[in-house]
Amino acid sequence: RTDLPERATFTAFNYQTDNPAASYVEFDDFVLETGDSANGEDLWELLPVWLKTYPLAIGTDGDLALTPDGLTCFLQDVANVLDTEPGDLYAHVNYGAGLRRFLGEAGDEGLSRLTSQIRVALGDGAIRPRLDLANSSVVVTRAGDTVTINTTIAAIAGDTVVTSNLILNYGINGIENLWTSPPTATGTTTPVGPDGYLYPALGRDLFLDRGASYPNPSDRENLPQYFIVDGIGRELDGAEDWLRRMRLNFFPETADEDALVIHGGNVDVYRLADESLDDFRARVMDEWDQKKKDGTVAGMVEWFALYGFDATVTEGYSVVGPDDFPAAYWDELWVDATCVPGAVTIAPTEFFGRLYRRSRADRRVVFKSITDGTDPRRWGDGVWGEGWFWVESVFWAGA
Repeated sequence: RTDLPERATFTAFNYQTDNPAASYVEFDDFVLETGDSANGEDLWELLPVWLKTYPLAIGTDGDLALTPDGLTCFLQDVANVLDTEPGDLYAHVNYGAGLRRFLGEAGDEGLSRLTSQIRVALGDGAIRPRLDLANSSVVVTRAGDTVTINTTIAAIAGDTVVTSNLILNYGINGIENLWTSPPTATGTTTPVGPDGYLYPALGRDLFLDRGASYPNPSDRENLPQYFIVDGIGRELDGAEDWLRRMRLNFFPETADEDALVIHGGNVDVYRLADESLDDFRARVMDEWDQKKKDGTVAGMVEWFALYGFDATVTEGYSVVGPDDFPAAYWDELWVDATCVPGAVTIAPTEFFGRLYRRSRADRRVVFKSITDGTDPRRWGDGVWGEGWFWVESVFWAGA
């Protein structure tokens, strides 16, 4: 779209590809546009508070940065759990420690319950397989409206257990300060993955810059994750618009001009020169209504009468297939038709062509008998059977 006031270009992600045959999505040189996306707003509201509060870190190459090592990734996951209220993630309603509900509670009982709640949250979900819970501890202290949580984390990194202290101050606005003690984990050379990544068993993720200042809601346009969500929202907006148009164009009553031409072609109705769109739509809808009757008893009787036949139509079937195979049944419409000689003026090729178009899939039209009023004949070979030539000689004589 080019009708928006602002545009912002990122080289970190892309939702389109220049290669139509590609089975993947490239993540480079994607232009995201700022503005109001209805679906983007809904998606943004579904994000947990911390993901709308702290920016995703940007690396020196301008791309979204990854966590520098496995322990940092794990501690970030722990902080995210502690900073989430149950229900914040709509698809994982039990995820989160729910610390905010304990703010304002006084006494040791409240701190004891808070400590227990934190241990439960850390022992659930994706954290648990990477945590040696028996060798981890949680100590909670209170100072006014701020709760200080000192969590000793024993992280399982493959065959190695790495211990680190994660300390955070939690207040009415969520995590107000977070750090590790010591500031960096004890250095080690093992285990290291093939890419030189420290503690690969602890995972890797986009790096959330929790050291950045808390932005105002009006500053969300400065958050990379906002551009990502807004870009996805715009894609959904476009898809939603196409679905609405597709739904309208599915019916001749509401189809636009191009779609109405396609509807007309499907029922052999074509727009005349200088014909208004309303008149053309009326003719298409009339034929469309008739098309709904195609392949039915009532529809066939009405259609034969249109071309001068007095017809009786009966539903039936015939058994097809070799005798040594399970029987198959072919649905049929049996027609007994009578006509005054010379009364049919349409050419036989056109007549049978139209009759063929009026049939339905898996239901053939079979003339059980057909007569000019004096000479009844049998015709059981279908529309394109041997009866063609006899019918042509009787009804279309001299045509």
